[in-house]
Amino acid sequence: MKKEATVVMLPTDKAQGCIIKHEGGLGMGYIKGFHSQGYLKGNNETSHHLYFTTDEGIKEGDWYIDDANQVRQAVTSDLEYWETRKEYKKIIATTDKSLIIETWYDSIDLGKQPRYVNLPSIQQSFIEAYCKNPVDKVMIEYTLPDKIKNALIMGNLSRAQDSDYILKVDSHNEIIISVIEERLYDRDEMWQCVAQSHITRKDMKNPFDELPEWFDKWVKETL
Repeated sequence: MKKEATVVMLPTDKAQGCIIKHEGGLGMGYIKGFHSQGYLKGNNETSHHLYFTTDEGIKEGDWYIDDANQVRQAVTSDLEYWETRKEYKKIIATTDKSLIIETWYDSIDLGKQPRYVNLPSIQQSFIEAYCKNPVDKVMIEYTLPDKIKNALIMGNLSRAQDSDYILKVDSHNEIIISVIEERLYDRDEMWQCVAQSHITRKDMKNPFDELPEWFDKWVKETL
């Protein structure tokens, strides 16, 4: 399944693996290498990272952006605490390699052990495309864990919940992104869409001659 995420670009004092923005209006570019902040300042440039955020619940260890656009790591999973901070948005992927999360794995000898990994990253092809044509929203692919898939196959679970889905990443720990494209309709297409909706409300009777006069007038004058 796919879920919508918001794309946020924030300034950073780092200068590696960043989007470089020229303050003179000459656009943006992505660099994998290192430039010092002094070098950037001398060229009237600033460095930025990209963050993909969602409205998913925040728990201890997650990274999020607060209402002051500060990147922080959660120190609690208390539901009441987060209920009063709905404007805080969970970060699910970023270009910032310094954002580390703790995961767990099963060791044969030691049992559950912590493993520290980077947050999922963003494909370089998307970053480069973003520099040329920034977008605010994208669709991100999610998948079901094998445990849930097996339960569905065996009939031990009737259906999966939205909360069962986890972020899908490739072998490079990069998320799978789809850009949301705006659809532009011409006059005839717009008229047909509204007419079809009108059919549904009329219990599938043909209402094409019953569309409000104001709508037909609006279409003719506007489109």
